[in-house]
Amino acid sequence: MTTQVSEPAGPDQPARPGAPDPSGSSRPATTEPPPVVVHEPPAPNRIRSSGDALRLVAALIVLGGAVVVTRAVPDGIRGVERDVVRLLERTSKPVETFVVICIQLLAIATPVIVLATMVVLRRFVRLAVAVVTAVVTALVTRLLISGGYPGAGSPAAIAELTDGNLSIVHNFPSLGYVSAVVAVTTVEAAAMSRPWRRASIGLVVAFAFAHIAAQDVARAGLPVDIGIAIALGWVFGCAARLVFGQPNRRPRGTDIAATMVASGLRPVSVSAGHRAARASHPYHVTTADGRRIFVKLTVADDRGGDILSRLYRYLRLRDVGDEHPLWTVRRRAEHEALLSFCAVGAGVPTPTVVTVGEVGVTDAMLVAFHDVGGPRLTEIEPDRITDDVLQQAWALTGSLQAGRIAHRDLRAGNLLLDGAGTVWLVDLDAATTQADDHALAGDTAELLCSLAVRVGPVRAVAAAHRALGSGALAASLPRLQPLALSSTTRAEVKQGDDIIAGVAAEVCRVTGHEPVPLEQLQRVRTRSIVIFAMSAFAVYALLPQLADASGIIQELGNARWGWVAGALLASVATFLAAAIALTGSVPDRLRFGRTTLAQVATQFANFATPASVGGMALNVRYIQKQGTDAPVAVAAVGLDTVAGFVAHLGLLAGMTLLAGSTTTNDGLSVPSPTTAAGVAVAIVAVGALMLAIPAIRARVVDRVLPVVRRSARGIVDIARRPVKLLAVLGGSALLTACYAAALVCSVYAFGATTGVTTLVLVYLVASAIAAVAPTPGGLGAVEAALVAGLTGVGIDGAVAVSAVVVFRFATFWFPLLPGWFAFHALERRDAI
Repeated sequence: MTTQVSEPAGPDQPARPGAPDPSGSSRPATTEPPPVVVHEPPAPNRIRSSGDALRLVAALIVLGGAVVVTRAVPDGIRGVERDVVRLLERTSKPVETFVVICIQLLAIATPVIVLATMVVLRRFVRLAVAVVTAVVTALVTRLLISGGYPGAGSPAAIAELTDGNLSIVHNFPSLGYVSAVVAVTTVEAAAMSRPWRRASIGLVVAFAFAHIAAQDVARAGLPVDIGIAIALGWVFGCAARLVFGQPNRRPRGTDIAATMVASGLRPVSVSAGHRAARASHPYHVTTADGRRIFVKLTVADDRGGDILSRLYRYLRLRDVGDEHPLWTVRRRAEHEALLSFCAVGAGVPTPTVVTVGEVGVTDAMLVAFHDVGGPRLTEIEPDRITDDVLQQAWALTGSLQAGRIAHRDLRAGNLLLDGAGTVWLVDLDAATTQADDHALAGDTAELLCSLAVRVGPVRAVAAAHRALGSGALAASLPRLQPLALSSTTRAEVKQGDDIIAGVAAEVCRVTGHEPVPLEQLQRVRTRSIVIFAMSAFAVYALLPQLADASGIIQELGNARWGWVAGALLASVATFLAAAIALTGSVPDRLRFGRTTLAQVATQFANFATPASVGGMALNVRYIQKQGTDAPVAVAAVGLDTVAGFVAHLGLLAGMTLLAGSTTTNDGLSVPSPTTAAGVAVAIVAVGALMLAIPAIRARVVDRVLPVVRRSARGIVDIARRPVKLLAVLGGSALLTACYAAALVCSVYAFGATTGVTTLVLVYLVASAIAAVAPTPGGLGAVEAALVAGLTGVGIDGAVAVSAVVVFRFATFWFPLLPGWFAFHALERRDAI
């Protein structure tokens, strides 16, 4: 859409054609400047922004925190109440009464004033949204919070305030009213100027104070739920903005023209660009003297997704450049202008800054640059990226590093190629000065990967080596990893054939540098969070049992050491059983003694990794060292794992049938066939729903199915050799039985008389639950599951904890030292 607007008069322009000169001179009047032509698409009346989603998330966090605080620490809340009551008692009662009555009268008048104003201004859509939001918020607040009394304007409240004897109306404004006011204020904030927003916040504070002061503190106490009511109003207001949208007050081309005129420029045309990035909107401006200017407009309400992304990376990662996720749009604009000046001073070809200014009535800023024109390197064909273009890109990178400036997003999409073939650097909003070596190396790694996607690792690395030298290039090796790259570059390298590995190999070849370990960039790992959660669950489950510490110590002192020795022997037998199963899964012949030693070593390897990953990797390595091909070794370990799973299920089914379908003498309740079938159907249904999710289905197809196919082929091959089939299945069953025997011995060591079948079932169920724990050896989850299972079948808590302590010592802690010796013995023999 094209519009024409008259340019506002500048400081040296008369207000209208032919106006007399203020100095009184007789010089001829200047003509009015031509109007500004604006080319931009039509704007919708109501919009939704990512900033509203961010506010809703913040409101939900505040609401959750308010609920937790008021419910979890009631004693502390009551202390705050008493302090507030004492503070109110010290105020002058006549003054307090007068203030509260004035606020209550204002609370009754406010809805009438707002209603009349919107009707007069014909803001019927905004009025409907406000009314719906207020009613829903007040009703929900009254339902959720005790003390949600009738709202504003009720006949009783008006009668009490207007009966000729003014006095405070108790419980007014109500919680529902305060919550509704907060919700409507949140909805209308987008259409308010900054002074009116501040006034509305003051109004909310006044209503909250009147609600507190109007309570009968002598009888009912202070209503602590006012904080929850305010948070509820904020949540419903943000939700309403997302559902209904908000009035569109985003700056338009005319606002940009006005800002540029205020900066001393004379625009004649403003055109909206087509490519938005980093929550910014591009515009192209032409001035009266023929200059072309590129304007980067940033609106605060459009930065919700960008802020969440930056905040997530800032909290999860370190040294990746997202140090300022909560900067205001003004500070970001000023920061980009400053870094642009610094880059120009360092000799970097980057567009110079023309002006920086605030735009419109919302929180929006623009940064104007001289428009150098030309597409970005991501918008041209790869064959147009010549060696000269690559050399210029790396030359400006060298200039940045010489000036200790880190771009923090140095990729092909931020490099422009103008009509003369010159490469320009843009988008310095995330850049930093006085950058350390890690940040500079990150720039190199980012540009290497981004260019390698288009021209290949060989050309990208060769150009970088010519411009930067071996030292700077080798310094990027620890940063050649997905976490160190921007989201755009990460998405690009995933489309190629292992671009990052190819770049790293080429850097090592060109520089003669050996491969180096990748830099640790994660502050918090997902695995660490899960381990912490599982440990907290284990402590929560074990804490009631550990409360009887004296009883546990006494039980340990009274243990029958013959049964403890039996648990240790059963633990030793597990390594023999594991060796039998592994030899059965390999087509070739393995030496049984060395294979048993390898199974002892896996105990040490599993100590540092979850889900027996370390032990499986060690077994694969061991089988390869015995002369077996790598694919066969991987298939053998997979077959061994599947055989263990089948043996576990078979023993579980057998023990369940042996126990019967009714309650046993030990108090173990075995589910009926109908219940078991229902559970099986539920599991299948959940699995089908999960497979319906594309991400989960892709992971299953890419990772799980290949292992299953290899295992199936292995079973077919082994089935032709009955001795091997008996070894793999029998060894797996014997392994599970030995662990169950260790638990039985541990329980009998403390005089328990529970049946063997029941104890074996407890072990099988508990080990299946703990198998999904991401902790080494199921640490924490195994203990919690076993203690819960043993106490569930009627064993005393102190006996259950003592038995689990002995079981875990025999099967987890005791084999660690022999495992360490076995691991190093195999290393010395070059067997792993």
